Amino acid sequence: MKNFYRKFGNKHILEMIRKEIGLSWELKICRGKSIYSIYQSA
Repeated sequence: MKNFYRKFGNKHILEMIRKEIGLSWELKICRGKSIYSIYQSA
């Protein structure tokens, strides 16, 4: 039971991270250069 919960928890965290990356990636594609220049100046 403990192992199952741990696996599920890790899977959930990975899913969240993947969503975060996906969202920021979409933003980068959408806004393109403006976000790129913000990243550059940061």
